[in-house]
Amino acid sequence: MPSNLKHAVIIGAGLSGLAAARDLLDDGWQVTLCETGREPGGLASSFQWNGQEVERFYHFICRPDTDLFTLAEELGLQDRIHWRPTKTAFYFDGSNYPFASPFDLLRFDPVPWLQRLRFGLHVAASRFRSGWQDLDGI
Repeated sequence: MPSNLKHAVIIGAGLSGLAAARDLLDDGWQVTLCETGREPGGLASSFQWNGQEVERFYHFICRPDTDLFTLAEELGLQDRIHWRPTKTAFYFDGSNYPFASPFDLLRFDPVPWLQRLRFGLHVAASRFRSGWQDLDGI
């Protein structure tokens, strides 16, 4: 191995770590990728629970995520992206609460009604925000 080859160590084989490793390899770097989990994927991976596959953390793909679709195409994985109706829910105090629509938010009674309303208004305002720069640093 040439001594002038640049070397990077990436901690974490989640989506960001894997994408960074790929970009560095494409630019001619030597890359060491470190991951403590049993498999790559990080918080975007899943696990089995009561016979169902459950996301490790709340990750999702939106139709405007063009960079992710481009990456999937480059890796030959575009046919593994499937659109399914959401089944997002909160498990609280022995009950599952569906959480896929504004109406589900309004019915989520573990949170006081006024806070649910404030959260819903914040989501609506965020949905139509055209830029994020004014939020940077908050």
